[in-house]
Amino acid sequence: MRKTVETSLGPIVGRIVNNILIFKGVPYAAPPVGELRFAPPRPREPWVKPLEAFAFGPVAHQYFWKESLLTHKPRHFTFSEDCLTLNVWAPADASPTTKYPVFVYIHGGGFAEGSASQPLYGRFASFAPERVLYDGASFAEKGIVVVTINYRLGVLGFLCSEETLKRHGSTGNWGFLDQILALKWVRENIGSFGGDPAKVTVGGESAGAMLASALLLSPLAEGLFQRAIFQSGVLFGVSRIPIPKGSLEKALALSASFFEFLGISDSPAGLKTLQEIDPRVLSRLSATSMDFRNLSPFAQALVFDGEIIPRDPHARFKNGEFNRVDALLGFNLDEGSLFLPREANASLLETILLCFLGPEGTRAFRDRFPANAKNPPYERVRQAIAFAMFSAGAKRFADLVSQYAKVFMYRFNFATIPGRMMDLGAHHGAELFFVFGSFPFAGTLWGAGTKKLSEFTQSRWSNFIKYGDPNPPRLAEGHEERWPEYDRKGARAMTLDRESKAAELPQKDDLDFMADIFWGEI
Repeated sequence: MRKTVETSLGPIVGRIVNNILIFKGVPYAAPPVGELRFAPPRPREPWVKPLEAFAFGPVAHQYFWKESLLTHKPRHFTFSEDCLTLNVWAPADASPTTKYPVFVYIHGGGFAEGSASQPLYGRFASFAPERVLYDGASFAEKGIVVVTINYRLGVLGFLCSEETLKRHGSTGNWGFLDQILALKWVRENIGSFGGDPAKVTVGGESAGAMLASALLLSPLAEGLFQRAIFQSGVLFGVSRIPIPKGSLEKALALSASFFEFLGISDSPAGLKTLQEIDPRVLSRLSATSMDFRNLSPFAQALVFDGEIIPRDPHARFKNGEFNRVDALLGFNLDEGSLFLPREANASLLETILLCFLGPEGTRAFRDRFPANAKNPPYERVRQAIAFAMFSAGAKRFADLVSQYAKVFMYRFNFATIPGRMMDLGAHHGAELFFVFGSFPFAGTLWGAGTKKLSEFTQSRWSNFIKYGDPNPPRLAEGHEERWPEYDRKGARAMTLDRESKAAELPQKDDLDFMADIFWGEI
């Protein structure tokens, strides 16, 4: 069954499947090609003839090192710079009068990979080739309108330069500006899909969570959302990424090396040349990898440019100078396992420690977390990666934001059977299956308690999106575990596991110790 919806750009036609209204590949911006490459996005030209939104749009250019647990290149993917599209899931009865809450989700992928139509992980995709990881159907069944978006990646999405700084007053962050334009599209149009533009939750995982948390600081995003969910990533982690580090000066130095590598100058002529280079070449040069043995020297990330994102995010959050919205955030028990295999040699381990912690930080880390028989060197480096990019930043973020808004924090501890078999534990990204209910085959085959935890996670995410609180509106005493509001003194969080329980955040003193090394004391 088909349904036509009017938008500010023109009519679009979607389908009702299993009582869910679905629109795929809806354009929200002009193709960022030619002079719009390395420039803020522009609105799409309107259309008159109804646009059939039956298939996911092209994927942003990216390079895949190899097939892995979180990275898979399906044969049917189309890569294109004309990738600025979004997808919508809504209850079948959605109409301009229903006013359902809205969940806008930003995919992860290290600022260089992924898409809103990412298939189920790795070889698991063969079990269900038509299914996607970020499937909004489960949320739509619970009365939520879901929007997932594509944005520019790698060099095409985040390269900064002196020339673009002169032209636009800001530089880099092109993919981030894509997301802001998509949120403006949501504000203007989501009512036609049955959503309430005054009840929008933004969310994301990994790089998607870092990008979503940056929306709290950008003046361009003020008023575009009312709540936020950050899974395994906040803006502070950007400053610990080995190559870009977030700062404008370091990003400009990196781009200068990139221009030099290509034999061009950071000038009007050089930028024009860069706008004409095959996008596949640029994506290959800025590729990232889940395996830190394959780091690219030209990997990209968000830029604290002082215009789109403040130069000192930590100070802004500390002083309450941000878009104050309630937040749900957390991290996984074994965040670092996916990035470093057991067979990493001593030289690589030392290099990674120095990249993340610097000489003084490395010494402090080793004093507090010495390698031994129980915790061999590779496990300690995995731990350092987790602290640097995910867990320490999450607690620091919660400590600061909870002074001005409600915060609910979690730690995801559940290790599936595949995760245990591959020595990954509750790895980075493991919670995504549970949040979206997008298991590639029977969930129970992943381990006892899988279905129970997935239902618990989806219900608590849904409650937060609807009410600003993960607890049900009428939580009977003793019937279900109450998720406590986070504050720095008590540091209480929800442990998501076979039996989900609220308790003091594990390792909170270690997290504070590492956060002080990375960002200084509060």
